[in-house]
Amino acid sequence: MHELSYLVYTDMRASKIELETRLKILEERQIREQNVQRAGLITKIRYALKKDIQLDQCPKPKAIEWEEACALGSETKNPREQAFILYIEEAGYKFTKRGWPDFMIFKDGGIACVEVKMHERDYLRNNQRIVMEALASYGIPCYEWRPNEGFKQVQGPSSTQELNNPKIMLDNSLVIL
Repeated sequence: MHELSYLVYTDMRASKIELETRLKILEERQIREQNVQRAGLITKIRYALKKDIQLDQCPKPKAIEWEEACALGSETKNPREQAFILYIEEAGYKFTKRGWPDFMIFKDGGIACVEVKMHERDYLRNNQRIVMEALASYGIPCYEWRPNEGFKQVQGPSSTQELNNPKIMLDNSLVIL
């Protein structure tokens, strides 16, 4: 039986101990070999354990990742930024100050965003991927760059209708502003 089928679909109402055990197995396999579906499942299990809910009550992994990236964004000591944060939160927005690309490059009237990674096993963190996918969904070319591999393009999200999609949120913001 396929590992994801066994670890998830056999029991969506697994106990906390069972989830912790399954999470450990998945994380060990993920270290050996990266897998997008496994990464999404790991995200869901971590979220379920943190929120003390069942797996079948979890939102989609992309929504979880966006929520977590936004939760990290509220750390600031600047009083003007704190006032702005209160303002946009009251209006229902989510935000992040983290995950922005290392460089925005300009040439011949065009722009692109680049995140520099030094090793082939060095991947975008969740908040970096979320921001780069959001920028790419607006048509801004986004790339990872490694010295030995060169440029690798970051694509926009696979579904533009995902819950909490930043492009949809920003498009809807024009009505409020």
